[in-house]
Amino acid sequence: MVKYLVRQGANLKLKANTGMNCMHIAAKGDNPRIIHYLLQTGEFWIDMADENRCTALHWACLEGSY
Repeated sequence: MVKYLVRQGANLKLKANTGMNCMHIAAKGDNPRIIHYLLQTGEFWIDMADENRCTALHWACLEGSY
């Protein structure tokens, strides 16, 4: 689904009202395949923080993702 949305022109840099983008959400939800795909697009600054100053890596660690 993510690849389809990207092919249709989805803006990967949009943020929710919490400051989270799709990379944060993928990391929080333990979706390594989506994370890998998003990283391959080159559309992300990996250290981007949300409103709680958490990066995608913070969320992955907090949620116990591997």
